[in-house]
Amino acid sequence: MMGVAKLTQLRVLNLPHNSIGYVEGLKELVHLEWLNLAGNNLKAIEQVNSCTSLQHLDLSDNNISQLGDLSKLTSLKVSFLASLPQLKQLSIMNNPCVMATPSIPGFDYRPYIVSWCLNLKVLDGYMVSQKESLKAEWLYSQGKGRSYRPGQHVQLVQYLATVCPLISTYGLQTEEDAKLEKILSKQ
Repeated sequence: MMGVAKLTQLRVLNLPHNSIGYVEGLKELVHLEWLNLAGNNLKAIEQVNSCTSLQHLDLSDNNISQLGDLSKLTSLKVSFLASLPQLKQLSIMNNPCVMATPSIPGFDYRPYIVSWCLNLKVLDGYMVSQKESLKAEWLYSQGKGRSYRPGQHVQLVQYLATVCPLISTYGLQTEEDAKLEKILSKQ
């Protein structure tokens, strides 16, 4: 795929299932908000970090073995992890969607992210613990975290603040945490 570099004002690039083997010219697409290259023959995706306005990125069903640096994609929304069962490492730290603000209470987002991608081993540079994995499985099977959709971020964060608080009140464990500790101690 060549020639897109000239389309500097492009906001949406939707080219799924076109047998594309290589993408060139993404560096100039700083206004791109939506990039869908699902179901192609890509082995690598380069220069995507230059697309700083990107909100949606779909690279599913390709042959990409390693995804480059996405640290500058601070507008990216992370709700499509379920379609990435082979994803083992992910870093989303310092993105607005996981940060507490005066109007948004603190919450532990790690179990929620892992609940979308249960094979994840490393999140934000730290190994996913057994407790986080168990909590993620609980969120997946018993919780209602997956019922929230894009645009319902505030409601999701309020829910996560109750089931995955950043620091439990008075340093005490939540009832769910106590159950998880009991399960882990029996293993």
